[in-house]
Amino acid sequence: MKTFNDLMQNALKIEGPTEICWPTSDRIRETINPSDYCFYDQCYSVGTDVIAFIYGKTLYVMPYYINAERILTHADFQKKHFYVPLSGGAYPIDKQNEWEEIKEKAEKIEDYTKKCVKYAEKRGYGSIDEGILEEYCFEIPVEGVEVERIDGSRFTHYPAIRYIKNNSILGKIGLYSIRNGICAFVYRDGKTYVTCHDFIIEELHKKGYRNGFLWIPFSDGNEKIIDLKYSIKWEKILRL
Repeated sequence: MKTFNDLMQNALKIEGPTEICWPTSDRIRETINPSDYCFYDQCYSVGTDVIAFIYGKTLYVMPYYINAERILTHADFQKKHFYVPLSGGAYPIDKQNEWEEIKEKAEKIEDYTKKCVKYAEKRGYGSIDEGILEEYCFEIPVEGVEVERIDGSRFTHYPAIRYIKNNSILGKIGLYSIRNGICAFVYRDGKTYVTCHDFIIEELHKKGYRNGFLWIPFSDGNEKIIDLKYSIKWEKILRL
C-alpha cells in the first residue's frame, strides 16, 4: 500500500452504527457510531495495533502498519487523539469475517515489505523521496496493468516481483532497466515502478541501484492502457 486510496480500499468502512465485541469471557459489547467522530474529519488516531481515520463522514479502521501514518500525513491528515475502535482484539459483530480478511492481508503485506526492505538495507539500496515516487513514477499494481497493442491484441504487465517464492526472487530488488527512454526499477520495498524522467535514473545511481535485466512496461510506444485511472496517471507522468 502506497497511496491514500490504497488505505481506503484495505480498511474496514464504518458508515453507520456498528456493534463491536471483545473476545473476553463476558463478551463485552459496545456500539460505534461514525457521527461521534464528526469533529475529526481528515484526522487519524493510532491505537495499540490499529489505526483509524475519518474521511467524508466515514470512519475507516485498519491494522497499523509501517507506512500508514506517512501516507495519511502526505494526504494532509492531522494526527489527533480519539478513541480507536477494534483495538486489543475487538471485532465488528456483523463484519467479523471481513475484518479477519483485512487483518490477514495487512499481515502478509507487512511481512513482505519487511523482508524486501531488510534485503535492500543489507545491500545498500537507498530510499527516494515518497513525493517524487508518487508524482514522477508509475507503480505497477500487483493485479497488473492491461494494455492494448496496435494490432488489437491485449497484454498484461505485472510487477517484477508479485510474491516471494524463494530468496532468489529478492535479487530483482535494486535493479533498473532502460528501453526507448522508459525506465523500470524495483524499489527497496519490492514494488515495481516505471518512469520516463532522467533525474529519477540519476537518483537511482546515487542510491546504489544497479543496471540489470527487467521487463519494461510501456516501452514499446504502441500500447494503450485499458484502465482509465491508470491511463490518466501514466499520461500525466509523461507530460511532466
